[in-house]
Amino acid sequence: DVEGLSARNHLTGRICQIVKLPQSTFAAIDIGQIIWAELTADAVAEMQLELGTEVVCFLKAHNLAAAE
Repeated sequence: DVEGLSARNHLTGRICQIVKLPQSTFAAIDIGQIIWAELTADAVAEMQLELGTEVVCFLKAHNLAAAE
């Protein structure tokens, strides 16, 4: 568990795909199903993210949308 943050919801997974676009980067994270995170290129470099990196995704409820 990660403490000291206001985000109550967090999911652990591994990066399985990284898509670099001109203005942002997207990472596919396998948490048992695939979720996508949008990142800046600076964040990817700073956190040394690459395929297979284990990450913890923090979710704020007001940022979630359900798709059916």
